[in-house]
Amino acid sequence: MLMPVFAQVEHLPIVHPVYHFLEHCEAKGLLPHYSLSALPLQRGEVQTALRLIRKSDQELSEDERNVLAHYERELLSEKRSNTTLFESSVPFTDSLPFFFDGLLSNREKALYLQKDSLVTFFASPLLSMEIAQRKNDSSSSMLTGQVGLRMHGTLRGNVGFFLQMTNGALLSGDRSLALDDPRLRQNVKFAVYNSDFDFTESHVRYDNDWFYASIGRESRVLGAGFNHHQFLGRNAPPLDALMIGARSKTFEYRFTHASLLSLPQDPSGQIILPGQMNSTGSDKFMPAKTLVMHRAAFRPSWGEISIWESVIYQDRTFDLAYLNPLSFLKSVEHSLRDRDNSAMGCDVTIRPIKNLILKGAYLLDDLIFSKIGTDYWSNKSAFSMGAMYVLPAMNISLEYARVQPYTYSHFNVQNSMTSDGVLITGSLRPNSDEISFGASIFHGHRYPIRFLIAYQRHGANETASINGLDTILVNHGANALQAKRPFDSESAPFLGGILEEAFRAQVTAGFEIVRGLHVQGLYALRTQVGNLTHYVQASLRFEDF
Repeated sequence: MLMPVFAQVEHLPIVHPVYHFLEHCEAKGLLPHYSLSALPLQRGEVQTALRLIRKSDQELSEDERNVLAHYERELLSEKRSNTTLFESSVPFTDSLPFFFDGLLSNREKALYLQKDSLVTFFASPLLSMEIAQRKNDSSSSMLTGQVGLRMHGTLRGNVGFFLQMTNGALLSGDRSLALDDPRLRQNVKFAVYNSDFDFTESHVRYDNDWFYASIGRESRVLGAGFNHHQFLGRNAPPLDALMIGARSKTFEYRFTHASLLSLPQDPSGQIILPGQMNSTGSDKFMPAKTLVMHRAAFRPSWGEISIWESVIYQDRTFDLAYLNPLSFLKSVEHSLRDRDNSAMGCDVTIRPIKNLILKGAYLLDDLIFSKIGTDYWSNKSAFSMGAMYVLPAMNISLEYARVQPYTYSHFNVQNSMTSDGVLITGSLRPNSDEISFGASIFHGHRYPIRFLIAYQRHGANETASINGLDTILVNHGANALQAKRPFDSESAPFLGGILEEAFRAQVTAGFEIVRGLHVQGLYALRTQVGNLTHYVQASLRFEDF
């Protein structure tokens, strides 16, 4: 995906709703040589995709054209109209004052923006209020508020930058309900210190024709899929990573060197697992933990085929053997005395006909060839496969994902495929599977109406509380933080253990009142272990997406 000379080089965060529309158009066959298996994309890449879709607008319905027009007015500089709080030296800035005519208009809103031969720069305010209610045997509710600032831009068409910082608090209600949100559950200030919560993401990227390099903390997705992404999942904490790559229209190679957060250890060296007390403080030792990944992707007009490999190592500084961007990591790991956790895999995107797209991914954690076809515990893998079919202004998808027992774990728990005790891979725990049905309706506005129905199974370990701690009595390979112990059985049948079944159905929708001010809503019905839960969430947000 070659970039225009003055395209915006900075990344567009994965939460932007335009990705849902691009996925829809990818399935329609309107984006040859494009891939959504590695997110985020650069703003320039998204701009190029929108222009390609416009060239095929005769294949779009009226509602799809309206959605496309919304994103063009936001993301294409030639179609933007703006109003700013502070004076900006930009020819296309509107003369409307920010308060109040500009604030209530459908123009793009910013605190400050600049576009000239040196820099494209945007600074935008962020504000949100969110209310949620959960009802099962009892009822609980909560209200949170959050404010922040987002700044992004490109220097000289080659250096992109992005900085977002927010601070929020639980204004009222049940803290345990707020902890249902994975991001709040991972936030130390909120989850451990019972205080407010803050988040930040940022990156700097250099881009010059075929070569690029970036460093930053970002939420990322890696791996072909719809709800499941086998290599980096949506629920993973933001990843601090250094990345370099080379690309052409039909090929991309990427090297990633990322820092993960290991589990804390007390002064005696004892590992403190998630959920235990005293997991923070200056007396806790946390050994360095690093993820290295190589990924090569081939992108013909009909889809994408990629192969990748990774290794996780810890308790030492940068290992020169793993800093080489061209090597076979599994062999290198063996030569370093087999201390680390290596994996490999592939993912495939196929568009066999217009309006149909197939996606699949496979992760191989470990394999004993002589034990293939048995329940041997060390045959560890995960996969997902799914299909999406597109109708006018609507798509439907079906996906199945499965994770074998003990996958993602390692004899050294610090080498597990986790960061701060949270899985960085797909959204399923080991010894689990899920089948899901999804649908999106594009009704002419920015935010589609989205439906999801999913049925999940998990074979849980048999545990008991001993001296106030949850202790595994029988290990069925259901926890990435618990590897096989010497006395555990070598047989680990899929879904062995205590079978836990869960069903969820949810619908999400949004509506933009005026540009930048929008409401979002979610309703979910969940059943797990015989318990029925209704969950309702609504938010009012002022931000540029």
